[in-house]
Amino acid sequence: MQPKISIIIPVYNREEIVCKTLQSLKNQTLSDWECIVVDDSSTDDTLHTIQQFIKADNRFQLFERPKTTRKGPSSCRNIGLSKSKSNFIIFLDSDDLLSKTALMDRLSFAFINPKYDFWIFKTLLIENNKRQDYNSLPQSNTNENKYYVNILLKGESPFVVSSPLWRKQVLNHIDGFDINLSNLEDLDLHIRAYKAGFESKTDFNGIADNYYVKNQQLKKRIPNNKILFSYWFYLKRHGVSQSEQSKILINRIFFNYIFKSFSFFWLVKYFISAARLQLLTISKIISGFLLFVGYALGLDNYKYTGMYRLRNYFMYKNE
Repeated sequence: MQPKISIIIPVYNREEIVCKTLQSLKNQTLSDWECIVVDDSSTDDTLHTIQQFIKADNRFQLFERPKTTRKGPSSCRNIGLSKSKSNFIIFLDSDDLLSKTALMDRLSFAFINPKYDFWIFKTLLIENNKRQDYNSLPQSNTNENKYYVNILLKGESPFVVSSPLWRKQVLNHIDGFDINLSNLEDLDLHIRAYKAGFESKTDFNGIADNYYVKNQQLKKRIPNNKILFSYWFYLKRHGVSQSEQSKILINRIFFNYIFKSFSFFWLVKYFISAARLQLLTISKIISGFLLFVGYALGLDNYKYTGMYRLRNYFMYKNE
């Protein structure tokens, strides 16, 4: 019998976390679902944890990513998509949670709004035991497709991977996730769906039905060139101008990763890579280096050090 909805979860070394995600599925008021977990070569007891759920409930299924397939959550999600039996799909990360009525409420909303290709639901961010709305939602009278695309073109995420309910045929049409992206793969999926002419419908009146748990230890982003190249590839693929690429690179990469980590090694690595990609000029690199040193010395806490003007030049001046 075909399940009404398929939930796909990639996992890697999540033995202590994934059980909460799977339990949130067992708690659903809708019983007609399947959960496809795809393991990305875990080295801990993740497989054993999942197998315990499978023994107790055959709605859970476990697959392992073939060694010949590229590693990463995108590959695992695409494998799960190929194994799914339902016409409706939800993607969860291995630390996401669903409210008890999420599946039933999502299908009900989709049936009420049948002309759309995917539906977006509110997400609650849980960080340091504090809860806040995650989504950047448009006004109800706004063209939401255009609104979301404009945000995605800035390299920002108006909603997370667990927010939408998809028609499977839409995901198949756009060939699922791009396995070559190690970051921004969810943003890339969302914007490709919009560019392919598919339309979304946001549930403005509903309450958050999925919870994005931001664990500081597990979610800590370590600077590496993959992040830089993912941003560059994503922005270039979707037609963002080089000057805008530079602005987004500075805001999203240098201030979120490099300057906060005070890593001189990664500062140099990023500057070299950015120069090769022609995203930063020599003057921008020099000003960025001086800004990094100023922050490291705490000069931003004092007046008349030139840090404010230097920051404005590095972040906003077009060349």
